Amino acid sequence: MKKLRVLFRIVFGRTAFVILFMAIQIGILAGAFRLLEDYVPLIYGVSLLLSAVVIICIFNEPINSSFKLAWIVPVLVIPVFGVLFYILVQMQLQTKLLAKRIKRNIKETEPYLKQDEGVQAKIRSSSLRSSIWWIT
Repeated sequence: MKKLRVLFRIVFGRTAFVILFMAIQIGILAGAFRLLEDYVPLIYGVSLLLSAVVIICIFNEPINSSFKLAWIVPVLVIPVFGVLFYILVQMQLQTKLLAKRIKRNIKETEPYLKQDEGVQAKIRSSSLRSSIWWIT
């Protein structure tokens, strides 16, 4: 039973999926290069240009440097799928719309979040009295 579980982990683990997807990409690229032998320099140039544009876009984003590096590595290592995956993730309109809505709601409710010092003092004194009551 334990050997089966270990085998299951190996087959369906992250490493197996990464290796599988890398093999698929290599196969697709090799097939594409074989079919389009005459256009290899053009394909390589377009891929290189697209990767460069995406990397410049990543550098110009106002995000943490570690996130930038996490995006740049796949774009450079696996340019075809790295660029496509980056575009797919960045084009998720639902998350952008949700973020805009949340920002708008925060801005609209900001005036209601101000604390009244008198109420805070009253709560503190009430809390102190009740805690003293329990102690005695």
